Amino acid sequence: MTGRSTGKMGLRQDAGGSSMQPCRRTFMKATALSLLWQALPGAVRPALGEDAKRIVVIGAGISGLAAAQALSRQGHAVTVLEARDRIGGRLWTDRSSDIPLDLGASWIHGTRGNPIARLARELSQPLYEWDYEDVDVVDLTGTLGPLDDRFDALEIALEDMAEQSAAKSDGRSVADAVASLRRDQRFAALTDLEADVLITYLIEQEYASDHSDLALAALYEGNIFGGRDAILPNGYDRIAHGLAKGLDIRLSMPVNAVSHGAGGVSVQTEREEVKADCALVTVPLGVLKAGALAFDPPLPAQKTDAIQRLGMGLLNKVFLILENPVPALDVLNLIRVSDTPQSFPYWINLEPATGAPVVGVLNAGSFARELEKQDEQARIEAAHGALGDMLGNTLPPLAGGISSAWAADPYAFGSYSYLATGADFSDRSALARPVSDRLFFAGEATSSDFPATVHGAYLSGVNAAQTITRLLR
Repeated sequence: MTGRSTGKMGLRQDAGGSSMQPCRRTFMKATALSLLWQALPGAVRPALGEDAKRIVVIGAGISGLAAAQALSRQGHAVTVLEARDRIGGRLWTDRSSDIPLDLGASWIHGTRGNPIARLARELSQPLYEWDYEDVDVVDLTGTLGPLDDRFDALEIALEDMAEQSAAKSDGRSVADAVASLRRDQRFAALTDLEADVLITYLIEQEYASDHSDLALAALYEGNIFGGRDAILPNGYDRIAHGLAKGLDIRLSMPVNAVSHGAGGVSVQTEREEVKADCALVTVPLGVLKAGALAFDPPLPAQKTDAIQRLGMGLLNKVFLILENPVPALDVLNLIRVSDTPQSFPYWINLEPATGAPVVGVLNAGSFARELEKQDEQARIEAAHGALGDMLGNTLPPLAGGISSAWAADPYAFGSYSYLATGADFSDRSALARPVSDRLFFAGEATSSDFPATVHGAYLSGVNAAQTITRLLR
């Protein structure tokens, strides 16, 4: 998953100690956390015993790797089948230049108590704390009023409405809530442009979805870890490679069918059939929504309904490698305000973290989908032009660039999941529920506590490993 981009909305419970606004559930350090050590690459791996089970894990993303490590530590024979020619899934660090650039997930969201931060320390990976308040707003329209107080007021109002929507399960969208607030006297002075900017930055960049498609209750979903967010200057893929150590991983093995029953499972790839006692499916929600995996017998209606109702968001990045640093760019974050607020709205300056003159821009929702239809060079040039609109003649020439295109990726079909209108919290639990004690599911979309995050994917894999171990005894 590309990971929640900004962590700006303050609605989720802080699972690391200090409490923020109350959310719908309090995070408990469940028994899954007692198994965290089993998923660490340095743990002792026991020899296979008489009780060892054959387990196939479909997908070598963070959830699949975490589950495979935990199951291997329990003494099971685990095979990981990965469709791509690399591990990591939506953790994807481009290393075509001297600068590691994360085209998938970038942030560790909350470093206090977060298992991904713990993994980074175990793997001796440095972290760079990210300060979202180190920000400038560049208004290209010249019409924008002061935003600070409006940000705060709108966020508080949306929090209150999201809590009510979650309690009632009324199916309202964020767009419905915003339209209602625009009729409120408190926001009478808010212009259309100001409202669009606030929603783009507060909501759409966070949830990788147009606010018209996003359930209002999504703003009240899940929990957070405490501490600041951080990025990994050496690349997020170091986490995936650390987790993969010692595992039997077979690359370039797309799975197209899974048969399951009382006698076990049969997993059909393009090259061979793999039989096992059970299978753990960790493919992204987008792959399940596309029907790319056939199940025999078919999945229960409750699970297929959940797959249909949950949304798969899109958050794409364009990284610009400049020939030299930009003296005028002295903040970590830039908000670009134009007549089309969804276009190239949120910029990150990676020079302080990497020492290289790299600037990235994040695009979400329908604008990201439209931009993705262009070829990569066109995307890079469009982003460079948008940056030039802000920096003028202080912008150095372009030395290179790279971009993501997650919607077209056949092994993802999007970036990460969101609670769409028509979905509710129970859909994630339904997606996670095992089928016939032989077929199991994990991934960020199955995480009720930490959806759309790397740590949510990781913990879902550890949870699934625990469930498999218990049911196969």
